[in-house]
Amino acid sequence: MKKQISLLQKGTTGVLFVQRLTDWLTTVGRAILLFVELIVFLAFFSRFWLDARNNDLAQLVRQRRAILTSLMSFENDFRLLTARLQQTKDILKKEQEPLTNSLDDLATQLPPNISFRSFTLHSIKGQQRIYLALNVTTPEALALFLNRLARDPQVVKVEMGRAEKNSLETGTVLSLVVEMKNKSK
Repeated sequence: MKKQISLLQKGTTGVLFVQRLTDWLTTVGRAILLFVELIVFLAFFSRFWLDARNNDLAQLVRQRRAILTSLMSFENDFRLLTARLQQTKDILKKEQEPLTNSLDDLATQLPPNISFRSFTLHSIKGQQRIYLALNVTTPEALALFLNRLARDPQVVKVEMGRAEKNSLETGTVLSLVVEMKNKSK
């Protein structure tokens, strides 16, 4: 006859299953509890690191805010100065254009025997004045230049200044002040 071997206890199959299930759930529950406790400890100890990091960042923000506050007045002054410079540049550009046009007009009327030695351009309250130092080699060239200036409708007034004979250069150095009409923009 055959003998059967059973590893289960006789008559306790239902109780044995419940006990095994309870043992397994307890073991798994302990593992989950250990895992959760590990996470809680990590969170607790990381809080110290996060607090220190938060304090460092808050200090850095305070320092940068203090720097920005101290530089704010400088930045405002710089922006104001930049705006003023832009306005000045615009005004000078508006006034310089007619002056250079007036100088170009004078240069086209210049005979070949006269050359510019120096010139200064001024515009005061819309009145354009050109101070010229000319090197004149012949009196005829000077007469021709003055005649051209007299016929130019843009020229209001011509004032002759000093005339000097220069031994180093040929000709005479003559200073003139030419007052021009303000050209419409």
